[in-house]
Amino acid sequence: MLPGNEDTLSVRQASYRSSVSIPIDDNMGGSCHSNLLRVLVVDDSSAIQKVMKRWLESNGCIVTIAENGKVGLQLLMEQSFDITFMDFLMVCKL
Repeated sequence: MLPGNEDTLSVRQASYRSSVSIPIDDNMGGSCHSNLLRVLVVDDSSAIQKVMKRWLESNGCIVTIAENGKVGLQLLMEQSFDITFMDFLMVCKL
């Protein structure tokens, strides 16, 4: 990231192959604090899992981690989440 640029979280909507960048600001009015959002993070990278969990929990979210897409889909069928962050480039191990 270039100096002076705002930190952003890039989100890509797979069905349209488009992306949007959301500014990350610890003082955002839409933080999880007011609503206790339930968030599912699906990623096979333990480093990404830790970063996402720490950031989301620091903003008051209730975070569930799934280590692959199969587990993520199972969790989505069993539980209710307000938002899901999923790495759609994960390697599928059958």
